[in-house]
Amino acid sequence: MNNRSNTIFITGSPGVGKTTIANMLSTKEYSVFNAGTLMNEIAVREGLVDNRDEIRTLDPKKSTELRRRMAESISDVDGIKIVDTQISVAYEGRYTAGIPIELMDRIKDLSLIIYIDATKEEIKKRRFKDKTRIRENEDDEIIDVQRSINIGILSYYLVRLNIPVYFVHNKENDLEGTVKKCEDAIKSI
Repeated sequence: MNNRSNTIFITGSPGVGKTTIANMLSTKEYSVFNAGTLMNEIAVREGLVDNRDEIRTLDPKKSTELRRRMAESISDVDGIKIVDTQISVAYEGRYTAGIPIELMDRIKDLSLIIYIDATKEEIKKRRFKDKTRIRENEDDEIIDVQRSINIGILSYYLVRLNIPVYFVHNKENDLEGTVKKCEDAIKSI
């Protein structure tokens, strides 16, 4: 790995374990940021929402502005920055890019995207267990649609940005193995 500043996205569908993995990486030599938490801090301060899960209900232009401001807030941080973010955001059947391409183009040190995935059963189990979030009623079909949209967006980013994308399966009861795979991907840049 080189010594310059690098931004790495850890992304995937809700419930795959992105935040858990990012938090485990934060104990290493990386600065870790949760995009949703940073956006929520801005939105709550401005009276736009009461909690993080309301961000997805905002007008897409407003949420894009929040994403832009979130990215600006971490742009001056030196070293390796890991951003825990969603590749797509769903609300009542509407999907938007978690990080729109015009914002991706502005992140000059974006070096890597790590896409975390899990089986449908693992995702449903984790979503059900997570009482800190307000989730929409999601079944197998919705999880499949989310994954398809995510893969489509990732494919576009891969070609447009010409950066590596790693797919890492976060298997149940193998969190340390998943974190190791993420660390290996980070060391490859």
